[in-house]
Amino acid sequence: MRSAMEQAVQEGFTLAEYELEVEWGYKKQALSLAKDFDIALEDKPEGQWRQLILDKAPQPFKDSSVFKSIADTRVMGPIRSEKYKS
Repeated sequence: MRSAMEQAVQEGFTLAEYELEVEWGYKKQALSLAKDFDIALEDKPEGQWRQLILDKAPQPFKDSSVFKSIADTRVMGPIRSEKYKS
């Protein structure tokens, strides 16, 4: 996990700004960075949703090639979910 945290810092993430989550699999672990935002998405036109994503994404993600394809996305949802906390 330490190497994954070091890689995240090298890619520009400030770990203190995120909740770190370790996901356990049978053969390996994965590090996830989580951050909550209070955004009202209901009844927003699709263009506004896309702009909210563009505005709220962390800078390291904005610099990635994956993020550059966001203009081609379509909104499918909303999808409601709850996170289990023990």
